[in-house]
Formats: sequence, structure tokens, C-alpha cells
Amino acid sequence: MSYFWRSIGVWETRAVVAGVGLLLIALLYRNIRAVGKLTVILWAGMLFTVAWVIFAGLTNFRGSLAFDFPEGAFTFTRGFALGLGGAMLIAMYDFLGYYDICYVAGEVREPARVIPRAILLSVVLVTLIYAAMNLSIIGVVPWREAMNSKFIAAEFMERIYGSWAGAAITVLILWTSLASCFALMLGYSRIPFAAAREGYFFPAFGRLHPTGHFPHNSVLVIGGLSILGGMLTLDWVVSALMTARILVQFVGQIAAVHWLRTRRPDVERPFRIWLYPLPSLVALAGWSFVFVTSGWTFAIYGVLTLAAGIGAFWIWEQTRKSSLSEPEQMEDRR
Repeated sequence: MSYFWRSIGVWETRAVVAGVGLLLIALLYRNIRAVGKLTVILWAGMLFTVAWVIFAGLTNFRGSLAFDFPEGAFTFTRGFALGLGGAMLIAMYDFLGYYDICYVAGEVREPARVIPRAILLSVVLVTLIYAAMNLSIIGVVPWREAMNSKFIAAEFMERIYGSWAGAAITVLILWTSLASCFALMLGYSRIPFAAAREGYFFPAFGRLHPTGHFPHNSVLVIGGLSILGGMLTLDWVVSALMTARILVQFVGQIAAVHWLRTRRPDVERPFRIWLYPLPSLVALAGWSFVFVTSGWTFAIYGVLTLAAGIGAFWIWEQTRKSSLSEPEQMEDRR
């Protein structure tokens, strides 16, 4: 927004965040069929944006700029490791939408077929798009300038087509950002709903809208929390989200797969991990590297988030058990 509104300050930015958040809540406050149509429209705009950037970059690409490595660029030092970890943290944050479909699995036709394909296609396509976009830009704008630019995509387009293109790509970036927030708020609004339906969260979150049949309470609360999160600085939010998620979700998933395979062979597992346990070990090493290089402040934040979640679940479980009758408690233990 600051490309067009150069004097925008902190409070104006927060007002924009609140406005966008309320708009997204309004767009999501409807049945899944209508939301699905909106998703396709927003997705099409995102594809056009990245396609234009890649086309512009490839048709004006200069390898001498894109591969202009400084002396000692690949010498392994502590600084190299920290820099690589910081870059991976941002890159993985950019990838996080690949599993969003898992959150809406209950609203997907043929989930056993659609979800694995969607995840695999997303990972491959996002990898290609991400690499192509970055190379396209630094093949036109030298990376030493690009790393300090506040409006890198606009500057990139201005150098190729002129000022009109800078404004046009900025509008498309705003569209893409809106699409990203729309998809993420859609996915995350289904988490409290699913937890409530399984008996692990407040029952109000498990209720469906009387006519639209969507988790309306969850949409409102997640939307409100998203607006509050938008009041913080982006760098802090990205680092905090990633360090917390690495421990709670990604390392947790690796541990859960191992636990299921060794302790619960009776549980049906319709999907297999090729070359197991190698993929899990590679993933664990990668996530651990990103976590350790994130900095002590955010690493501690991640540990505290995990501890808070464990504590909250323990209190919840004790409260739930105390409310059960004696026969129900016996059945629960079984």
C-alpha cells in the first residue's frame, strides 16, 4: 500500500489491516461452494501476477547479474549457516500454503485422492514458481540493489516497461496478498471447528451456520485473531510463527508418524512413506537447522508456545474427565 500512499504511518497501516481483515471475514462468511468460487477467482489473479513477473524476467534476463556471486560466497562459516537458516525460514514461510487443503478435508470430494495430489502438485509448482520469480528479478535488478529495495517487484517492472507497469504489478501484488490471506483464514477457521467436533475445544466452535452450513463462530474468531496479528511487524510475525510451528506441528508430525508405526500398528494407515525413515530424518534435520538458526529469542518463544499448549491441553483434559460420570470415566480409560 505504501507504494501508492508514501506517507502512510503505523496507525494508517493498522487501519488498512483492520479493513482488509473485515473484508476477508465478510467474504468467508458464506457456504463452501461460494467460497470455492471466490478462491478460484483470487487464484487466477495470483497466477497472472507470477506469470507476468516470470515472463518479464526471462525475456530480459542477464545471467551476469543473476549469478554474480561475491567472493567466498560458498565458504562455510557461522555467518553462512545463519544466513542460510534465515533465508530458509522465509522460504518455508512462503511455502506454508501447500497443506492448507488438509484443513478443509471434510468439505473436499474424494479426499483420499484429491488431497495427496494437491499437496504434491503444490510443492512442485510452488518450488518452480518461487525459484523462477527470484531468478527473474535478480536477472534484471542486481541482487545488491534488490535486497535493499522496499518495492522490488515495482522497481523490476519499471526498469522493463516503465512507471505504469510498477503501479500495475503493485495492484496485482495486493490482489495476491489478499488471496493468500483469504486461503489461510479459510483453512485455519476449520481447525477450532474440527477440534470442537472431536471434543477437544469449546463446543461453540463446532456449530454450523443454520443456512450456510459453515463454522461461522470459528470464522469470526480466527478473523479477529488474524487482525490482531496484523498489528505486529511482519518480520516478527514470520519468525515467531515459524519457530512455534516447527516444534508444535512439523517436528510433532515426524514424532507422530514414528509413534503410530511403532506403538499403534493396528491403526489403518492408507498412505505409505517411501524409503521410511529416511524422509523423516531429512525433514527433522532440516527443521532443526531452521529452528536453531532463528535466534534465541524466537527459539525460546517456540519452546514456550509448545509448553503452553501442553499445559492448556492437560488442564482441559482434567476438567473434561472431572465432568464425566463414573461409568463414562471407565469407558474413557478403556
